Amino acid sequence: MITDELNRLMGECEGRIIVGYSGGMDSHVLLHYLKNHLDKSPHALHINHGLSNDAEMWQSHCREVCSNLEVDLSVIKVAVSNRGSIEAAARTARYHAFENFLQEDDLLILAHHQDDQTETVLLHLLRGDSPFGLLGMPQRRAMGRANLLRPMLQMAKVDIESYARTHSLVWIEDESNRDTRMDRNYLRHQVLPLLKVRWPGLQGKLDASFRRSKEVMEVIDSIAANDFSRLIVKSHRIDLAQLRELPRLRQRNLLRVWFRHHDIVEIPPVRFLDAGLDSLLNGKKGSAPLLNWQNLQLRRYGGFLYLLPVMQNKSRGARYVFMDKSGRPVAGKPVATVVMANGVVTAESTLGHGLCVADFGKLSVRLRQGGEKIRFSKNRSLKNVLQENNIPAFLRDFIPLIYNNEELVAIGAVPDWNLPFIVSPGVEVEASGSGWQFNWHF
Repeated sequence: MITDELNRLMGECEGRIIVGYSGGMDSHVLLHYLKNHLDKSPHALHINHGLSNDAEMWQSHCREVCSNLEVDLSVIKVAVSNRGSIEAAARTARYHAFENFLQEDDLLILAHHQDDQTETVLLHLLRGDSPFGLLGMPQRRAMGRANLLRPMLQMAKVDIESYARTHSLVWIEDESNRDTRMDRNYLRHQVLPLLKVRWPGLQGKLDASFRRSKEVMEVIDSIAANDFSRLIVKSHRIDLAQLRELPRLRQRNLLRVWFRHHDIVEIPPVRFLDAGLDSLLNGKKGSAPLLNWQNLQLRRYGGFLYLLPVMQNKSRGARYVFMDKSGRPVAGKPVATVVMANGVVTAESTLGHGLCVADFGKLSVRLRQGGEKIRFSKNRSLKNVLQENNIPAFLRDFIPLIYNNEELVAIGAVPDWNLPFIVSPGVEVEASGSGWQFNWHF
């Protein structure tokens, strides 16, 4: 079912093998196959989007299947934005959860197959997108500190169905996959079956055409990828001065590569990118232009262009209390992780810096509401402290604030952006003491 080369890649994985498991037929076949053909047992990861009334039932089904297969399962519940396309928002939330879950050298394996790839490419053609859409989904790519692999991308849906029935697998059916108001579903259920009847060899001809187009696009894409690797800084920002030096065509292609690194399948159209680039590159100094695309946004700040998720302010003012395993508020030390609407906050033990363990009372995480003070040699406004530490203006309302009882004592770090953990001197650990640092990942 899966080629020797892909089997080798999975066998050489030094980290965990994580299977994105929805409970549907495709991912069930993938999980079953890997469990029975790899020396290393896979770890299943189920993302509960909460969009269906049956979401909890699907989650229970996944637990039952994994228990029967003797496969460990992790479940992450995500909040899906109601802005724009629900399908795109769910995809963004899902991949964000993947990235937060993955550790260094992990391998995330997804069950996309040949029919999915055909639909993706045809959707780009029908929408009049750029030729880059013909590249479709990559079979493998880096994903943060880990890697992503789609081993079934050359496998037809009928072969997956045959495997599932041969092994008497039981799966769930997502009712939204039958909703032909969505373009992909309309193409899948109404258009492609007719095309395959009229042209029985359609899939082979499309594959051959895609391969020829892909060869041309990959030459162009390699130039864009080289530009991207030269200009990108820590995966989230690009030097604007260097970007301005590139011709417009290469500027657009660089942005497409950047979006694809965040697993955006629908490539922004040329007119959209040109209008956004004009605003981002040439907007007046002091202005704050931005470009939104599928729950991601490009922002300009301090000589750099940033790409980040669209932030939700619905949790503003909410309080997330660190709990112990019995559900009681922690007194004495923090534990594990707090999931927020815009990511997760992790607590990590430290030596010689961070919050002093002995000073902990009831710890909570909150978002900025305005007017906060934090104690240094004297009380300072939170606004001034954020400005002095060069925290981008577009992040300031979403940076997690750490409270001890009702006092603001620290401002969460953003390690991926090299933004520091800021602690009030009155509760900072001594040079040789044990402390805690709180990090925000989004």
